[in-house]
Amino acid sequence: MWKDADHFKNKGDYRRYAVFCMLKVGTEIYDTSMISDVDRSMTDITFEDVILFDDVPHDFDMKLEVYCHKLHEEFSVANTPKKLRKKINDISGSVGRSVGKRLSGLNDADVIGNMVLGPKFELVAKGSLCLSDVDNSVRTFDLNLETNADGQVHELPLFGHYCCRLAALPHCLVQATVTGFLNVQEDDDLSKWKRYWCCLKNLQLACWSSPDDVEVTQPLLSIPVTKSTQICEANPSTVKKLHSFLIKTVNINGIFDHTLAADTKEEFNKWWDGFQQHLLDQALWKHACDEQMDLRASGRRKAPLFTRKSSLYEETPLIEPERDSDSIVNDLGNDQLTQMLHTLMGEASQIRGGASSQL
Repeated sequence: MWKDADHFKNKGDYRRYAVFCMLKVGTEIYDTSMISDVDRSMTDITFEDVILFDDVPHDFDMKLEVYCHKLHEEFSVANTPKKLRKKINDISGSVGRSVGKRLSGLNDADVIGNMVLGPKFELVAKGSLCLSDVDNSVRTFDLNLETNADGQVHELPLFGHYCCRLAALPHCLVQATVTGFLNVQEDDDLSKWKRYWCCLKNLQLACWSSPDDVEVTQPLLSIPVTKSTQICEANPSTVKKLHSFLIKTVNINGIFDHTLAADTKEEFNKWWDGFQQHLLDQALWKHACDEQMDLRASGRRKAPLFTRKSSLYEETPLIEPERDSDSIVNDLGNDQLTQMLHTLMGEASQIRGGASSQL
């Protein structure tokens, strides 16, 4: 993340940031966990989230947005040293003192009117992912760094690249396209047929004796239905059974033909449409249909962003390690303490009023 000059040489740089990402596909939006205290000692920002999108079309365009907030500019109780916080609380709780008297005359509305409510997260970079980026391994992608009104990139020194694994699991691999009974011609004997309960899923037509066997036994017969498969009506001069069709598959082991027949014209149409849809799904999803990818759902699934019960402000950890601050307290005058307390009162009023920041 950080450039060499920042990571190795700029020892006096104490910039720290809170960073999170948003991912969007259509109207579905998720956010990652927030990583705080990002400073120049970190060469990478790693988000452990596993985020799942449902019912995504094959031509999806996933947008990645990186948001950041500079922590060290926040001046609140959360990042105020312990001894200084105690002095501030003592002063604000004593209306008999001069600072307390001035604070007692303040109107919350006046304080809020001069403040930006909550920490402001800025969009610092964007990226995009599509079907061609789907892979079973981690890959590196480009980040487009955003500029501010002055045409300058954000202070967070991103290198302009990010790594992730984008997996896809098309419905045709895990959900049955069509099920029902079919009659399968056996051993090229035109008069010998066997009835099976069949399920078209995961690049094959799996066949059992009955629907009850599906969950308890392996299929008795499996017919490949891949991108190299052709579905056509059977030749009526050689196949006398009505509503029959031919499945022809070519692979490295040769050419394989299977002749099947449905019970009725309606069943024939159902299976015909199902096979065409299964082949179309494979063509649309391309290499994502070559094998079932592991979605690694054992990770925490993120809830949608808009069902958040609390604001990002409340979830941002702004607490610094405690340190000796006697000299800081002694050097602060009443005017500085008053300014600090104005800020604290505004934040407290914001929390009471239920205000939240929106991105």
